[in-house]
Amino acid sequence: MEVELPKDLIRLILVKIPEVKFLVRLKLVSKSWKVVICSSRFAAEHHAKHYYYCGGVVGGSSNNKFLSSFLVVRTCPNPEVVDFFTLISMDKRTDTMNYISEKKNIYMPYLDCRNEVTYPTTLAIDAGFGVYCLFEFNTNRVALWNPSMRELKVLPPSPFYSVIETTYPDLRQHVYGFGHVGQHRNDDDGSFSYKVARLIIRRGPEQFQYFSMELYSSTTNAWKLLSDCYRVEYYGITQRRNSEWFVEGTNLNGRFHWLAWFSTQDPHIIWFDYNTEEFGRIEVPGVVLEGRYNVAGSHITIFDHRFICLVLNRTTRKRRRFYLEVWVLREYGMGKSWTKEECMVGPIPGDMRLKGYWNSIQRLFLRDIDKRNRLYLCDCQSSRIENLGIGSDEWEEMMVLPYTESLVSLNGNSDETRTES
Repeated sequence: MEVELPKDLIRLILVKIPEVKFLVRLKLVSKSWKVVICSSRFAAEHHAKHYYYCGGVVGGSSNNKFLSSFLVVRTCPNPEVVDFFTLISMDKRTDTMNYISEKKNIYMPYLDCRNEVTYPTTLAIDAGFGVYCLFEFNTNRVALWNPSMRELKVLPPSPFYSVIETTYPDLRQHVYGFGHVGQHRNDDDGSFSYKVARLIIRRGPEQFQYFSMELYSSTTNAWKLLSDCYRVEYYGITQRRNSEWFVEGTNLNGRFHWLAWFSTQDPHIIWFDYNTEEFGRIEVPGVVLEGRYNVAGSHITIFDHRFICLVLNRTTRKRRRFYLEVWVLREYGMGKSWTKEECMVGPIPGDMRLKGYWNSIQRLFLRDIDKRNRLYLCDCQSSRIENLGIGSDEWEEMMVLPYTESLVSLNGNSDETRTES
């Protein structure tokens, strides 16, 4: 006689398995196992148990606490590029600095658009719970992607895209996107929902930048337009072209944060709250205004999974080399609570650009901007730099995102299926 194990016991056993691909196979064992593995609450519990923020384990098991994984995204490929993503895994138990244990390329037919547009054609943003937002601004395509499940959810086209183009025909390059996956903890099933935003920026009169936003919500399965919902004053000398004001950001506390520098005199962090749909700002450390720091070469990220962190680029007088300083916002929203960490990396050659920092593994990702255009790993303790052998196209740009295994289902299709726009 077969004995059916209690559902709670099954859940306790299955949640200890870190690899998503094995759990997907185990759904075939029985109907009761499938019900457990496919539930939203199990997906959240599994993520919380095995989630390691690129090496910083939060309740993780001993099997994965030495492993860190990252997703390298090619954001401006030429027609010869067929692999938009490279997944790299690292093993910190090795003695060498370059502890790559696995490196594989991922190709998706969904992202096979070819064009001659000079600004990045593909933008990927970490939305949380192992899900990524994918944007192709030149084709008006937006999708959510879970690489662990190889699942792709293509969102319906925004009906406001053509309206914005008609109203502001010169703004196609002034765009940015981000998104957030959250869980309804008060619901019986603990279901997941998500919001995706596409930001459009226009320069208005009297030295103001005006933000309009196309916002998609999974609860309504519809887009809505927030027209001129925020404005920022700009003055002084602009450090970068308009298309480069927003190049990266991070989610924390139900808000998206990105480092903005409309002028050298007013660099700051802008946040957008997904629940209230409001904007706000956080001041950067006061030392940034002293003139020794290159804000355009700095980086915003998360420190210890709890704090906003800035990695500031402090250039030398001749700008041939630079140093990197780590600043942590210890009290959220309080600009006076910025604290400088003891870690200082450098000197770093001036032809390098910072692409990512994770304190849990004490490593930096760097990219050179000469014709080699390679991705490098830098040890924060020794400042030693090592080539990872990724990247080759002279015009190729890169992003480095944290990668985590996730069971969150988007109710989409296989990412290996060709999707017509």
